[in-house]
Amino acid sequence: MNLTQSNWTKEELRSEIARLLETPVSNVTDKALFFGDIGISSINVIIVLLFIEETFAMEISDEEAENLSTFGNVIEFLQKREMIAK
Repeated sequence: MNLTQSNWTKEELRSEIARLLETPVSNVTDKALFFGDIGISSINVIIVLLFIEETFAMEISDEEAENLSTFGNVIEFLQKREMIAK
């Protein structure tokens, strides 16, 4: 998918994260925990964080990364920074 940061929708981002995690989109709900409910490895979380950093031309601090435990957290994080529409 080749979208600029301003073109991403929540559902496109959900689909891309599901693809990166090699899990069905239906598993990537707003409240599903990446580690617990989806059951992904720490390597996959790093892949998602790197994807977000590269896609949205930003850096995510370790403290911020600790708070991105669900897809919903990721969306809120990006919306607060006006990276995607609410």
